[in-house]
Amino acid sequence: MLWPDHGYNQDQVTINRLFEASSENLVLYYEGASGSVYDPVVLHTFEAFDRHMQRTLPDVYKSSSSIIDLVKMVNEVLHDGDKLWRQVPRETQLLNSIMGYVRHSSGRSATSRFIDTNMEQSQITLFFTDHISNNLARIKYAAYDFFKNHPKRTSQGEFKLAGGRIGLELALNDEINWAQITIDSLVFGAIFLMGTIFLWSFTGGLMLTIPLVLANLMVFAYMAGAGIGLSINTLPVVAVGAGVGLDFGLYIYSRCIEEYPRQASLGEAILTSIRTSGVAVAATGLTMIVPMMVWCFLSDLKFQAQMGIFLSLVLTANVILALTLHPLLIYLIRPNFIVKNRAQKC
Repeated sequence: MLWPDHGYNQDQVTINRLFEASSENLVLYYEGASGSVYDPVVLHTFEAFDRHMQRTLPDVYKSSSSIIDLVKMVNEVLHDGDKLWRQVPRETQLLNSIMGYVRHSSGRSATSRFIDTNMEQSQITLFFTDHISNNLARIKYAAYDFFKNHPKRTSQGEFKLAGGRIGLELALNDEINWAQITIDSLVFGAIFLMGTIFLWSFTGGLMLTIPLVLANLMVFAYMAGAGIGLSINTLPVVAVGAGVGLDFGLYIYSRCIEEYPRQASLGEAILTSIRTSGVAVAATGLTMIVPMMVWCFLSDLKFQAQMGIFLSLVLTANVILALTLHPLLIYLIRPNFIVKNRAQKC
């Protein structure tokens, strides 16, 4: 959303450098029967998950926070401060005793962020440096990879992924991927349907839609190269951009329908259409492209600048395709919704 040198991003860099925690967190939950948090499997799984993520993602992993930290500290104190005992006890009775001690000595306010009063629910929070798309994918893969070798269910409960900001971003990405496919399908389907009705031709609907799909693919290629991912902010702009340029094709087709009966050949009709409506397409496109390109140079918001470039590229691609691909399609396909007018006149 913001440029790298923006104060917010610079502050985030400083926080990441000085502190072991951050706002970018992933939460693994446990939920089970009453008192099931005392089951050693729960804490041992939390600990194994933490170590797995730290080992797998050393460049983005920062730290973790859970009831395990208090248990380890108490276990160390009970063994005369020996650092070797700063670990989760393997003996069930000792672990239960330490858990009970932690609950009663620390107080509810200190332990409520880790476990509930009925000992049915618990969680471990892992902190990471950021939530950029590539790292989100790595975190998701690493988390699911852990549970390929560790059961999600215990005898009394189960583990659930994933909460926290990272979990929310991952869930949003999954929904956005489906939404993008659905929205694009609906937009292009509507364009095809309306084009077919307007031109009263199935072929005409396809001819209007195909260049828009190509323009959209070109812009997606730019987004991939520029590192612009789909998000709740970019998705609506991408959806709007999918239909931009439809009118350019209609200008050319409408003019060609009018000119073909008057000209000696289809080629002459196409050239006349480009000389007239083509000028209007270029002028309209430039009138919209140039103001949006200004966003790139004047906007303090990275998102707004990138969307200015994005929409400019969509319009540029559609202008070029309207002046090149649309005339070529008319010439090669000789669609009936154009050539029939000459036959009717004759």
